Amino acid sequence: MLRLTNLYILVISLAVLIACQTDKGSHHISNELLVAETVLYEVENYDIANESQEDDPALQSHYKVSYPKITDQISEETLNQINSHIYTFISDSEKQISEAPDVEQLAHKLFKEHAEVYEDREWAPAWLVNKTVSIESKVGVLITLSFNEAVYTGGAHPNSYTIYKIFDLSTGNEVKLYDIIDQTNKDQLNQLRLDEFIKQKSELLPDGDWKSYVFEEQFEPKGAFNENENLKISADGFEFYYNSYEIAAYAFGPTQLVIPASKIKPLLRKDSPYYNSLNNLK
Repeated sequence: MLRLTNLYILVISLAVLIACQTDKGSHHISNELLVAETVLYEVENYDIANESQEDDPALQSHYKVSYPKITDQISEETLNQINSHIYTFISDSEKQISEAPDVEQLAHKLFKEHAEVYEDREWAPAWLVNKTVSIESKVGVLITLSFNEAVYTGGAHPNSYTIYKIFDLSTGNEVKLYDIIDQTNKDQLNQLRLDEFIKQKSELLPDGDWKSYVFEEQFEPKGAFNENENLKISADGFEFYYNSYEIAAYAFGPTQLVIPASKIKPLLRKDSPYYNSLNNLK
């Protein structure tokens, strides 16, 4: 009986130890997910129209939302951290929120404001808010999400912007540019960006005509051009995104600068998951 009791205690102890180790390692992702090109997800879609304008669909205001719901096997904490960024963006919240917003409530708030603005007018232009979160790319444990908002609430033209965010699927943490690039290589990175910018714009607008569109002060060492950390990463390299008005006039539109992995690799931090992933791909 004593031996059986001791054996029982040993089995229980081993079970507890394994459980603890599993819990501690819950942030590690499977090898299958590590080498996959993307994660499994479903898309949550909303398109809410202003029912008070249903007699004329062309004048109906719309509130649209689309975002991914990751279904892959990652830790709950990682999933919650990524979802928090999505929910905060959709809600226009100044603080991080952890629960999915009530999209219908957000839509009705917009429609109420529309009614108040055009209360005394016989005709009112339709308003549109369209918020889209998309999974753009995945490299090893790093995944890039785009957060795009297109808005028209009157005025000369609609406005839109796109923000990219990179997340580590093994921790849920947001990864910034200088978590990937060695900070000491910042000047080299900026030169790569400037060379690509000049090449791209010179091909579109020869004879230096593009220079009349840019904000010169934003190309100073501490200007928006050099300080930009809005990027998407892939196995092919980096893509930096500059929104309209950020470095040039609205007519210039947004700017996308692609820097190939071959030029980026010498600038990387050796402890970056991106660096390790590039090595594994070669």
